[in-house]
Amino acid sequence: MPDDDPVVESLRAVAKIAERPPLGFSLEDVLAEGTARRLRPGPWHHRVAVIAVAAAILVVFFVPLPHLGLLHHLVTSKKTSPAGSSKGRSTTVSHSPWPESLLAQVNLAPQSAVVVPGPQSSEPIILGFEINGCMEPCSEPIVRLDSRTWSIKVGPVMTAGSFLETVGDRVIVFTPREMSLQGEVSGGWSLRTVDVSTLQLGPSMRLPLLGNAAGLYATVGVHGTADVWIEDYQVDRGTLLLLNTATGKLVRTVGIAGADSLELSPDGRTLYELGTGSTNGNRHESVTELDALTGRILAARREAFSSGGTAGLTTVGGGVWVTSYESSVSLLSSNDLRPIALPPGALPPDPPTQAADIWRGFSAYNLGPFVLLQSYRGMTCVRPNTGSVRATALWTVKQAPGWTPIALDSNNLVAVQITGFSSSKVFAVHIPASCLG
Repeated sequence: MPDDDPVVESLRAVAKIAERPPLGFSLEDVLAEGTARRLRPGPWHHRVAVIAVAAAILVVFFVPLPHLGLLHHLVTSKKTSPAGSSKGRSTTVSHSPWPESLLAQVNLAPQSAVVVPGPQSSEPIILGFEINGCMEPCSEPIVRLDSRTWSIKVGPVMTAGSFLETVGDRVIVFTPREMSLQGEVSGGWSLRTVDVSTLQLGPSMRLPLLGNAAGLYATVGVHGTADVWIEDYQVDRGTLLLLNTATGKLVRTVGIAGADSLELSPDGRTLYELGTGSTNGNRHESVTELDALTGRILAARREAFSSGGTAGLTTVGGGVWVTSYESSVSLLSSNDLRPIALPPGALPPDPPTQAADIWRGFSAYNLGPFVLLQSYRGMTCVRPNTGSVRATALWTVKQAPGWTPIALDSNNLVAVQITGFSSSKVFAVHIPASCLG
């Protein structure tokens, strides 16, 4: 085949995209454009023209997806170090990405992953969906990745738009009855339990209260209950729903205009919401802290968290990180949402660039003992509720790793990198011991 063949040129273009550092948005955000007021990494949203879906797939499924409010399902087999335990230690600085070891070749979309404890606390199990390599919303099977053997088990095929969530010791799947090529839902939503060992599904429970919401996102389970908070991203609704997943009944609603991102604290007791609104034509953003059981507002803070871009939440014990792909990072304390000043070096470098194929900004991942902050030029391990630096890795644009962190297994970071339309790799990233505090 000649070098100037259009197919060859297309493949070269895709390969070039695959080498890029992490994007500041995901396929779900592009799909969300028709139903949401913003573009942000996060849950499943589907309503745009098929041509936009095709373009998004070419980009997203060859690059890693940042957090910004989606991958809050990270688990660790190691206990969090007590406060102040890292005092006096020198920060570990590497001038290249941390070493990696290949664990498995699989077909797993990292943005779909939820992590649950395995038979041994040090052996997490990862559930998710196969990579959607279609040019439109596609049905994909649930898959199970066992960290003991790194083998993968393929389960039932679910309707396009389905997503997994953890509620206590259960895993549930939300699924629309039908989704069109344009991402429009018909027939409403239902939920089913998923047996982690066998991937068998429980009975289907209809959720008429959700209607045909095209953009749907649920939090993990509220502490001590079978309840999850849901936002449906309908432009004119502005209502948070507390749903009991055991009965399918609505527990309560909370009216908050402009909900953009929704996350529970690690202990499942506090709900954080990032919203966007406007006053006299001026756009503004706010973070609201609520009691997860009652929906009572505990604190609120209005601020230009993303400088007009897109932002998301990463919760930690004692606070919440607000990160943006437009180079904005804030750490707010719990109870009063007071800003916590980040120490020098907490943020990896994110210098301005004229390169058209580089997206600036930060992603944050809560890995239990530490928060991982990542930009296109480096990453840092920081203490979750203060931002004090424990380790730093710096790299050139060409060295940037292409993986998305999924879990912490002993002293290694488990990460997934998409390598094709139906393939991905699972890595063990050997982080410095100082990351663990």
